[in-house]
Amino acid sequence: MVQWRKIQESDLEMIMNWRMRPDITRVMFTDPVLTLDGQREWFRRIQTDPTQKHWITMVHDKPVGIASLVGIDYQNLCCKSGGYIAERQDRDFGTVIAQETGLLTAAFDILKLNRIQAEVMSNNQRVAKMLVLNGYTQEGVLRKAVYKNGEYFDVIVCSMLKEEWAAGKTRFKYNKLEIEL
Repeated sequence: MVQWRKIQESDLEMIMNWRMRPDITRVMFTDPVLTLDGQREWFRRIQTDPTQKHWITMVHDKPVGIASLVGIDYQNLCCKSGGYIAERQDRDFGTVIAQETGLLTAAFDILKLNRIQAEVMSNNQRVAKMLVLNGYTQEGVLRKAVYKNGEYFDVIVCSMLKEEWAAGKTRFKYNKLEIEL
């Protein structure tokens, strides 16, 4: 069973270690060098920032990743999504789809937004394909938008609208995700 719970201060070291792992940063826009003090400051900021929501993804009560909605715009009813399954053994299709379905549920059913956008580096074709399979529309490509380790990467931009989510919920069977707000 996949569940989401709010990030707790006790998660910060785990998140920091995940986020700096080469297998994670390889497909992320940045390669941060994080500190526990910096993580605590980030945690303090997100506690009072209504434009972002972050959760720990749990599989059978074990933390396996992080899921986020950021840039939440309550006037235009849109946001961007992000996240990753950190534990390689948990990166199975079911968990990845459950994580993405959770982001869609949070954005459309809970926050009542109209649009969610996902941006994926071109070296992460597996996730780009999963987004389209899950009902997203690929809107375009930002050419050479990320420069990392001496190399440029394109960014694939995908989105889903509220009415597409509503239609997709009847097409795709999915297990309801428990989301702690």
